[in-house]
Amino acid sequence: MTDGYFDVRTGVYNSAMPVPGARVYIKKSRGTEYADLPYDPDSDVSETNYEQYTVTGGDGKSGSIRLAAPSVEYSFGQADASGAYYPFDVLVLAEGFVPVFVRGFQVFPGIRSELPLNLEPYVSDLEKDLVKTYIVPQNAAVSTPQREQEYTEGLVTDILSEVVIPSTITVHLGTPSDTSAENVTVPFADYIKNVASSEIFPTWDEEAIRANIYAQISFALNRIYTEWYRSRGYPYDITNSTTVDQSFVDGRNIYDNISRTVDDIFNVFIRKDGNYEPFFARYCDGIRTSCDGLSQWGSQRLAERGYNALAILRNYYGDRIELVSTNNIADSPISYPGTPLSLGSVGQPVLEMQIQLDRIRRDYPAIPEITRLNGRFGSETDSAVRSFQNIFNLNVDGIVGKATWYKISRIYSAVTKLGEITSEGTETFIPDSIPSEILTLGSSGDNTRLLQFILEYLSYFYPTVPDVIVDGYFGENTKNAVIGFQRTFGLEPDGIVGEATWNVLYSVSNEINEAVRQQGDDQRYPGTPLSQGDTGQGVELMKRYYNIIAQYYGELPTVQVNTVFDEAFADAIREFQRNYDLDPDGVIGALTWTRIVEIVNFINNARQRDSSATVPASATVGNYEPYPGITVRRGANGRHVKYIQNALNTINKRDGFKQYIPISGEFDSGTELAVMAYQKRNGLQRSGAVDKVLWDRLMSEADESGDVHP
Repeated sequence: MTDGYFDVRTGVYNSAMPVPGARVYIKKSRGTEYADLPYDPDSDVSETNYEQYTVTGGDGKSGSIRLAAPSVEYSFGQADASGAYYPFDVLVLAEGFVPVFVRGFQVFPGIRSELPLNLEPYVSDLEKDLVKTYIVPQNAAVSTPQREQEYTEGLVTDILSEVVIPSTITVHLGTPSDTSAENVTVPFADYIKNVASSEIFPTWDEEAIRANIYAQISFALNRIYTEWYRSRGYPYDITNSTTVDQSFVDGRNIYDNISRTVDDIFNVFIRKDGNYEPFFARYCDGIRTSCDGLSQWGSQRLAERGYNALAILRNYYGDRIELVSTNNIADSPISYPGTPLSLGSVGQPVLEMQIQLDRIRRDYPAIPEITRLNGRFGSETDSAVRSFQNIFNLNVDGIVGKATWYKISRIYSAVTKLGEITSEGTETFIPDSIPSEILTLGSSGDNTRLLQFILEYLSYFYPTVPDVIVDGYFGENTKNAVIGFQRTFGLEPDGIVGEATWNVLYSVSNEINEAVRQQGDDQRYPGTPLSQGDTGQGVELMKRYYNIIAQYYGELPTVQVNTVFDEAFADAIREFQRNYDLDPDGVIGALTWTRIVEIVNFINNARQRDSSATVPASATVGNYEPYPGITVRRGANGRHVKYIQNALNTINKRDGFKQYIPISGEFDSGTELAVMAYQKRNGLQRSGAVDKVLWDRLMSEADESGDVHP
């Protein structure tokens, strides 16, 4: 007898956030026909009936638990296959979450597995007596019904235009005729891991496992590519019925070696030479049922004889079979650079990977901090990568190959809940030095990827900038985004990124970064716009912030603070947007949200800096600084900016406004807002910039009030 190893990972439902402190109870399952036993709430949820107990840590994992397993010999003898593993039950309890009970997770000798459980928070006290129950049936290699699989070639009319590895796949937990069965949507790679763990033994040879996984990937992609179920009006992509599709067991454990293999090859599928679509890879167990396709037990016999995965597949499907990979990964905000990253690597791909790891560590604090997000793969990045690989059951080698890259990408997408480069208002980072390379249609490489990264970031805030795919190639999509950006910011819309466009790209993105960086966690953009009819805490926050601005600058009507986005608030937001050069649509999107938060933070900082709005005493009156010769606007710095700031403070004090601008010499967002407020009060164009006419007016008014010098 050889032990197996088991780990429970707890996460919050519909999120990648871990659940620490969950109590995990394990016991041997009741008999070999455990799947058919009725659920017994008294026995199965009684903590005293369990043999082992542990608690999840900060990463939501229980740690490796050793459990008894049978001899490995049973894994290779079809007659005794039912004894290849031992079944166990697990109960997971966590404060504030619905308890989870899993019957019959399978432990194989010498194999590590993980049970990923998404815990659902209580919505009300009425749910405290509920238990989420999963029943794991026998492995399909032990007992598989005859698959009556339909071959799709020539039978379908709806075919997608390109092969894409989807972000998720929706599985119907029953036969197509069972309309009462539940539909679940899971990440595509997790679906394949579940199918492989349910269909074959993890103790088989690696090449047999790979051959079966290639078939399972291709089978699923064929269902998606041909829209087999969607075209017939079903709201799902595939079923879990082995009579027509593949075995998927909701709530089962996943074997580590299978998980690593899927991470390595999830974007590789079988194709027949001369065809474009993923091959419809029929397969069956080959012992109890047979089919015109791959034999699962037969694949193991061929692997024992030295066949590799491709040779196994060609043995069953013919010599025209080939393995094809695609980098068209729908759930990845950034594409794999093509070569592994490791200690000493430099460039934009390293920077993008560092940014995503830095965000992930907020939910997984066991990942060490990378203090310098600089595009250089140093010792800190190496430690962070190794910690990430350990947490997510990857090969811990510090090398960011395809498996680690896409796992980082998927977890990043999950923790931010959006696929955009900037979600939740998360700031982006770009290198300090502005590239000198001129980019145009057909350009490629790291600078093109950087350009796309910035454009994608800005598209989140400016609807006039189309979003782009960050793939390192300057195609028509990127050109259109460049033109949209250039038109938005008054540049020549030629679609060419030269010095002027680079400078404005950096200036605008840095301004937004600074505004976003000042936002607290409770100020983060929620990810979806707020508009008339919406309700909730986000609406209440925006109403409170809007009133702060209205009262401070005295140029907007106040609104009643509650959680309802009513017509009056929509009108008020339109007025705010008109005042601050935003599209007056009455909707609080990312840009309006960030602008409101930015102004409120400035007001709060100004009040904390000098609540009495004291203006420094003047040394000289009537002889102020001459106009510097250029229009002074946001981003400028120096002595002339101090004069503007001091003049505005003097005028505000004279007019009874308790607005104080720190005399820093930096023409920041606060200075720009103060200039715009002055311009509006005096019926001037709200440009936020100081030209010669405005300069002379400000200095003259400050002179009359007795203070022009900072």
